[in-house]
Amino acid sequence: MVEGDFIREVEEELRRERLKQLWDRYGTWVLLGALTIIAAVAGHQLWNSWKASQAAEAGARYERALALVADSKINEAEAAFRAIAEEGTAGYRTLARLQLAGLAAREGRRDEAVKLYDEIAEGGADDALRDYARLRAAMLRLGAAPRAEIDARIGPLLEAQNPWRHAAREVAALAAWKAGDTVAARRHLSANLGDPGTPRGLRQRANLLLELIVSAEAKGKRGVKGADARGNGKATANGPMTDAPQNNAPKTE
Repeated sequence: MVEGDFIREVEEELRRERLKQLWDRYGTWVLLGALTIIAAVAGHQLWNSWKASQAAEAGARYERALALVADSKINEAEAAFRAIAEEGTAGYRTLARLQLAGLAAREGRRDEAVKLYDEIAEGGADDALRDYARLRAAMLRLGAAPRAEIDARIGPLLEAQNPWRHAAREVAALAAWKAGDTVAARRHLSANLGDPGTPRGLRQRANLLLELIVSAEAKGKRGVKGADARGNGKATANGPMTDAPQNNAPKTE
């Protein structure tokens, strides 16, 4: 045996002896640490599996509730959505509450629907769902609420990157026109026409509403000219105060 081989054997023996000493001293702790890591990984996997099964169950319950709506079994559907809203996973709880609000509106219970939408908007739901709830509440309030309330409800939705900005602009335009502010109504509708992301249906309605505003303004101007002619060309103190009279705006429910 050469000297180099002898030295390597000695070194290996020393390493084994050192490892044995370390194991005798710390082996139990190493095992406990390993078992802890294994238990943590297993627990995490079990938790993920449980969450997946819960989500699948909630999804199946939600689909069954939608089927009840399709079958016009509204009372049963509401009961099913109410149960999901109370017991389901976070995402399906919010979706169920949105369905409950929509059903209330569909059945003519507008105050109840607005209340539900407002609760969702103020709750801990996803941002997009909260904004959708704000939009729906504003739409339901459009026919009865003053313009200031509508503007306050949809103000944040008018931001350039908000996914509901197109529908919010239409609501803002209708509220403005109803209040006699055709300048603001034109601005909101023109913004939809100039936005490449505006859905086709909303773009078509923007064109139609602008045509209606122009027609109403033209009628208003002809009415002023007729009044001037009957009054020998003199405007009266009771002449129209806005470009489009408020009652020319489309009626909203």
